[in-house]
Amino acid sequence: MGAIKYMNEEEPLLFVDKFNEVWAMIKAFNDHYAREGLAQMPNGTWAYQTTWEKEGYTKMVELLLDMTEPIHAIGKVVTWDSGFCMASGMTALNAKGVYGQFLIKKRRFWLKHVPGELINEHMGGKSLGETETYVQDVDGMRFLVHCCRDADWTMKIMSTHGLLDENQDHPTWKKVNGYDHREALFGVPPYGGSIAQSVYYADSDLCDPTVDTRKGFPIRSKDSKGKMEPWPSPYILMVDRGGCSFVQKVRNAQRSGAAGVVIADNTCLCSNKDCVSANGQDVCQPAEPIMADDGSGGDISIPSFLMFKVDADEIKAELKANHVVQVEMQWSLPKPDDRVEYDLWTTPSDPVSKDFQRKFKPVAEALGNRAYFTPHMYIYDGIKSNCQGFDGENMCFNLCTNNGRYCATDPDNDLEKGISGADVVKESLRRICIWNHYGESDGVGKQWWEYVGDFMQRCDTPDFFADENCVKDSIKKAGIKEDVIDRCIRDSGGLEKDTPNTFLDLEIMSQVKRGVVILPTAFVNTVALRGGLSVDTVFSAVCNGYLEGTEPKICKECIGCGDFDKCIATKKCHNKSGGISTKTFMSSILMVSLIFGGIAFWHYRKTREDMRAQVRGILAEYMPLEGDDGNVGSPMDFARRGGTENLMMS
Repeated sequence: MGAIKYMNEEEPLLFVDKFNEVWAMIKAFNDHYAREGLAQMPNGTWAYQTTWEKEGYTKMVELLLDMTEPIHAIGKVVTWDSGFCMASGMTALNAKGVYGQFLIKKRRFWLKHVPGELINEHMGGKSLGETETYVQDVDGMRFLVHCCRDADWTMKIMSTHGLLDENQDHPTWKKVNGYDHREALFGVPPYGGSIAQSVYYADSDLCDPTVDTRKGFPIRSKDSKGKMEPWPSPYILMVDRGGCSFVQKVRNAQRSGAAGVVIADNTCLCSNKDCVSANGQDVCQPAEPIMADDGSGGDISIPSFLMFKVDADEIKAELKANHVVQVEMQWSLPKPDDRVEYDLWTTPSDPVSKDFQRKFKPVAEALGNRAYFTPHMYIYDGIKSNCQGFDGENMCFNLCTNNGRYCATDPDNDLEKGISGADVVKESLRRICIWNHYGESDGVGKQWWEYVGDFMQRCDTPDFFADENCVKDSIKKAGIKEDVIDRCIRDSGGLEKDTPNTFLDLEIMSQVKRGVVILPTAFVNTVALRGGLSVDTVFSAVCNGYLEGTEPKICKECIGCGDFDKCIATKKCHNKSGGISTKTFMSSILMVSLIFGGIAFWHYRKTREDMRAQVRGILAEYMPLEGDDGNVGSPMDFARRGGTENLMMS
C-alpha cells in the first residue's frame, strides 16, 4: 500500500462501467499475441517469457503485470474483465502500485471474498440506477465492491481505488452481514424497506421527556445566537441503555423528530471475553435483553434496535470524534416465490393479539391462496416445568391438563375462580382442530377466523370462556360441525389422564424449533416480525414477501392506501397514500376556482368604480361646458351619465 499514491490532484472516479471497451482491448491484445506466435506451449509455459515468473504468480497474472508494467508505481487505474484471476490479479497490481477494478460475474460460484448472494438480496429492492459500495478483505488487503442496480441484475465491480484510506464512518462503508442487534417489540418497522440516515449520538439515556436536540455528537455549527444547531432531520438517534424503559427512550426520541433509534448497550456479553477484558467489567450478561413493550408503546410509530456493546462502542467513538456516520436499519424478508407463508403464535387468552384476530379475516380472504396462514397455540411443556410429579400427579393444579403435561398461565392470576390455565389449553386444542379441518387445506381458514371472532365477542369473559353452550353457539355460527371437532380432540389424545396429545406435542416441538419466546409473534416466510402487531403491518410484511413482480393485485392496490379497511373490502383504493379521492379533489378545485373567480370579479368591479371616481374628480376641475341647447350645465352631468356623451366639440 505504501507504493500507491495519486499522481495528480484529482482522485479517480469511484468507478466507470467500461466493460465493452475493456473487452475489445483484451480481444485485440489476444489477437496480437496470436499473430506474433506467442501462444501458450503444450507444456504449460509461455513462449513469451515474462519478468515475473520467479515471483510465483500464475500465468494470467504474469500477463497482466506485463501489460501494465509501464504504469507500475505511479498510481494509475487499470480496468479489466473478469478473466485475469481477479483477486490474485488485483492483489498483484496493488503490490506494484497500480489500482485495479474489474467486473464481477458469477460462473459456477461467486468470487471468493465477494458475498454475491447477500449483495443481490440487499440490492434487489433498490431503484433502477441506485448504487452502494461494500468494503471487503482479501489476504489483508481491503477492497471495494461497487454495486449498481440494473433492470434485471446488480452490476458489481471489484476495486482497490476510491475510499480505501477513509474511516469506516464514511457513507460508502457498509458491513454486509450487518451488526448484531435486537429489534423492539413495539413501533412500526417498514417491512421490506429500510431507513438509511445519518446517526447522531444523544450523549444521554434520553429518559427526560425534554430532549435537548442541540447537544450530542457529531458537533454541528452554531447558529446566530451562538448555540449549536439541532440534529438535522431526518436522522437516526443513538442513545445509551439504562435509566428507564426502552419504550420511554424511544418515545422521547420520536418526539424529538428521530426517524429511528439505536440503543447502545452498556454491558458486555459474557461469551465475548475480549469485550469483558477490554472494559474491565465485573458484571456481564448471558444474553441481550428483549426490547419488550412496557404496556404503553401503542403510540410509538418509529422502529428501534438494541445494538450490542462491542459494536455500539465503535460507532460512538466515531461520532465523538466528529465523524459523520450513516446507519441503515433494514427489514428485508425472504422472497422465494409467488406465495407467502405466514404464522401467528398466540394463546386464546393473549390480550395483545385479540384486536388483530378480530380484524384480519377480510385481509386473509383478500390474499386468498396467494398467502398461506398457519395459527399456532403456545403451550407450556408441563413436564419440563415440573408440573408433573414422579408418580404422574398434576403438581400445578388447574393450570394444566393431562396430569400436568400441558399447561398455560392463568389469565386473571386467580386459581380459585375465573379462567384457568386448563381452560386455555382446552380452547387452544379446539382451535387447532378447527384449523386442521377448516383451514389447513386452503391456508385461508374462513371458518376459523369466524369462530375466533365470534368466540371473542360472545365468550371471552371469565363467566363464559369455558361455558360449553357459548362455545357451541360460536361453532354453529361459524358453520363448523361440532361432532367433527369433538372427534378431533378425542383422537389426538384428549385432555384427560396422563395421556400424550399428538397435536399439543407438535405445537410444543414447533415452538422450540422456531425459538418462540415472546407472545404474540408473527412470522412471514420464517422471519419473525417485530414491533406492534397490527393488521396493516402484517399485510405490508406479507406483501413484501413475494418474489418481485409476483405480488397479488390487492397488495399493489392497498399498500399505502389512506382508507385501508375500505380498500380491502372493495379491493380498490379510493384514498391512496392518505390523500383525497379524485371526486373530492375535483370538487375542491372547482370550489377554489369559484372563490377566486368571485374575488377577481369583485376586484374588477371595485377597480372600475375607483377609476370612474378618479375621472369624475378630474372633470370636476374643468370649466362648465355649453350644452346642445345652449344652457350651461355642470361638468358633473357628464360624469353622472356614465360617459355616454361625446366630449369633442363639432
